[in-house]
Amino acid sequence: MANKLILIGIDQYLYLKPLNNCVKDAQDLKDILLEKYDFEDWNVTELYDHNATSKSIQDLLMRSANTLSVTDNLIVFYSGHGHYDDDHGRGYWAPSDSSRKQK
Repeated sequence: MANKLILIGIDQYLYLKPLNNCVKDAQDLKDILLEKYDFEDWNVTELYDHNATSKSIQDLLMRSANTLSVTDNLIVFYSGHGHYDDDHGRGYWAPSDSSRKQK
């Protein structure tokens, strides 16, 4: 059994207004989990700012899904812009290369 952590924090976007503390929030969570809980550095994957594109996030989630065992635990933490689609009742993350206009 392994505790695995995926951290995605985006302050800097190509087309959306920048945010201030998303990367820091992700890094703070990592520090807490490594210090106080049973998480190890080698089981932490981080994508920040311009590295957190739509393709890189999707690739990371697919790789993770293919390598998890039934006894593993996985936390996925996302901090950044998002969008809620009222028509479909769904929310979406906005990757760093998102061009969706914020309301």
